[in-house]
Amino acid sequence: MKHLLLISLALLLNACVEVTDVEEEKLQQMGAPASEAEFIVGEQANDYQVLLALPEGTQAVIRRDLNALDGNPSAVPILLNQGKLVDQSPQPGSSYEYEFGYMAGGVFHTVKTVKVKVPKDLMVDGILEMSADQARISNDYARLFLSEGSILRTNGNKVIFKVKELVSYNATIESFPENATATVGVAGRRGGDLEIYAQNVIGTLRISMRGENGGDGLPGAKYDKPAKSGGIGFGCGPGGSGANGIKGQDGARGARGGNSGTLKIVVPQENQISFVVDKIPGEGGKGGAGGPGQLGGVGGTTTNCPFANFGPKGADGPPGNPGPLGPDGQIE
Repeated sequence: MKHLLLISLALLLNACVEVTDVEEEKLQQMGAPASEAEFIVGEQANDYQVLLALPEGTQAVIRRDLNALDGNPSAVPILLNQGKLVDQSPQPGSSYEYEFGYMAGGVFHTVKTVKVKVPKDLMVDGILEMSADQARISNDYARLFLSEGSILRTNGNKVIFKVKELVSYNATIESFPENATATVGVAGRRGGDLEIYAQNVIGTLRISMRGENGGDGLPGAKYDKPAKSGGIGFGCGPGGSGANGIKGQDGARGARGGNSGTLKIVVPQENQISFVVDKIPGEGGKGGAGGPGQLGGVGGTTTNCPFANFGPKGADGPPGNPGPLGPDGQIE
């Protein structure tokens, strides 16, 4: 069968999969496929190979990338031995169609087609700030890898991982960074919702469900005009005193801190010690600064007197009181 496949490749040129022989011992370690297609899973992230049973009568295999815009078949390295094919170069997350067939009369005849979607892993190295779009596809990953000291930050999104394996080397998943604070006058965001379902866990992982701190309160508003001016004086005497300004307006209450958010972990019993969990509500924001006191009114003057003096200016009002602290968020 190996020789028939190699001959058919010469006939189909680039439309066929390239076939390479492999040692029998290696395939025995992989095991026979229980279904039409299985995967050989490596230890590293996104290390997948496709294992396919070879239908009887097959002389060549065509692989089509169903995600490619042109849809053209491609030549790829394939390991072959004892009725089994191993595609060593699939792209993680891509879908392929494998067409098994033979050549007759210069025409390729299809024996069988098999469609396969290759798994895709998420590898976090450093800090990954998850966007809303990334959070929406979090359920699509087969495995989750977090390198030493890495941080996956959910930013308050709803994130669901349903993975066969979670590998973490003292990494962290957190909703927001420590001391994250909303802008002035805005309530802190809640920590979102995180769900982790894993069939196996390797290493340790800290999870910090943290609400964002509330923003500081808005400052007290400024008066748009000073106090009333002094009255007009008589003769050449000074005008009346300007009115005193009134007290400034109080600052607004600080904004509310965000709730911690929710966390659900479903793992085998022996893996539960792998998690260190913190639930931290956001702190309420500081009260806004008191607004400035109203400016005192200008002193009055007199009319028809070249030696007239202005009356005294009124005293400026005292500043307003700072606003109260905002309420803290709650642990959910």
